[in-house]
Amino acid sequence: MILTNEMEKENKILMSHYLPLITLLAPMAPHISEEIWSSFAKALEDKQYKRSIFLQPWPKYEPALVREETITLVIQINGKVRDKIEVKTDISEEEAKKLTLNREKVKKWIEGKEIKKVVFVPGKLINIVV
Repeated sequence: MILTNEMEKENKILMSHYLPLITLLAPMAPHISEEIWSSFAKALEDKQYKRSIFLQPWPKYEPALVREETITLVIQINGKVRDKIEVKTDISEEEAKKLTLNREKVKKWIEGKEIKKVVFVPGKLINIVV
């Protein structure tokens, strides 16, 4: 569903982009997938597509294509969620701490208190203990 929603946002989609989607859909909706596949075979006039969809190779997994650019970093004060921010996935602890301490919601909770400890879990959260 995520893939189809993203494909809907595009102005122009190549026929070759639909083929992996139909291949992935085939185990869950075999009859309609086979019908769509045969329609593509007629449109493309290629011997490769004349065979059944179930004889096609499974799409290859490419980790670079599924890597996230940003994450939601959860900000906790004394173990309770107080805020969330969108940051790069490779954010450093110092940068996360700097961003966190400049947030208005965080300032409200730590105002006039001494920060005893900062716990940073990369890619997940930052917790400030006061």
